[in-house]
Amino acid sequence: RRGTCILNQLRSGHVGLNRHLHRIGAAPSPMCESCLVPETIPHLLLLCPRYAEQRRHLRDTVRHSQFNVRGLLGHRSKHIAKVIKFVVATGRL
Repeated sequence: RRGTCILNQLRSGHVGLNRHLHRIGAAPSPMCESCLVPETIPHLLLLCPRYAEQRRHLRDTVRHSQFNVRGLLGHRSKHIAKVIKFVVATGRL
């Protein structure tokens, strides 16, 4: 059940990351505390250096051509369980 909730949050954009939280008045800033750029789903999944170690494990199991938001979260993605494991490992959701 937790995995389904995380997946739905990631796909809908209604997720506990600063950009969304700021939009609804629940965070003082939309910025990532580490990078000072908007903390978005692509930022979390693909870019933030704070989660480089967790992302390395994800990247090692996903083909390069699939390592993008659509490839990771799309309805035909074969990587959903890996993405959920990554997100749980970051502690962000």
